[in-house]
Amino acid sequence: MKNMLFGRPSRRDVLRIAAVSAVGAAVSGPVLSETASAYAVEGGSGPLRSAGVLAFGPDSVLFVGDITGAAVHAFALRDKDLIPQKGVKLGNFHNFEGRDLVTGVDQKLAALFGTTYDKIVVNDMVVHQPSEQIFLSVERGRSTDAAPAIVKVNHGQLEVLELGGIPHSQVHIPDEPNEKAMLEFDTQGHSRSQTSSTTTGRSS
Repeated sequence: MKNMLFGRPSRRDVLRIAAVSAVGAAVSGPVLSETASAYAVEGGSGPLRSAGVLAFGPDSVLFVGDITGAAVHAFALRDKDLIPQKGVKLGNFHNFEGRDLVTGVDQKLAALFGTTYDKIVVNDMVVHQPSEQIFLSVERGRSTDAAPAIVKVNHGQLEVLELGGIPHSQVHIPDEPNEKAMLEFDTQGHSRSQTSSTTTGRSS
């Protein structure tokens, strides 16, 4: 996963490599120990200092890239954290006929966090395949002190995933980015330095 133009990995690649390492650790041993779980603080953000790349691993473990905290977090979602969305009609992808799962998502996120839509940043999206539920990594604010959160879609409504009580572990990333680092996205497909997934249609 090298940057094809400049010969160096992108920040998104670094987070993905760390997430893969965390997945391997989760499979090979009891990563989510009581000590690690106790690290989760009260509140929706839990131990997150920022919310970036998302990925699901085995047993409904949600991995969250945290650039500010220079870590990848692993949250072992419980049954009560997941709500099956199998009754939601998604449309027909063969002819691009579908329906909006959430209308006015920017305005709804702003209302959810008590701010205006221009202060909301959506960094990534992932689908939990067994339940078909969508999760978003969101930040309220556009500065280094932006408040991170994980938001889930429940039959057209947005809900904050309360991370404080969810069993948790983390893997630190060496050579952490500086405070001005940003996630890199290739929405136009002009650069080979990014992954092919975008926040508008990737699932894991």
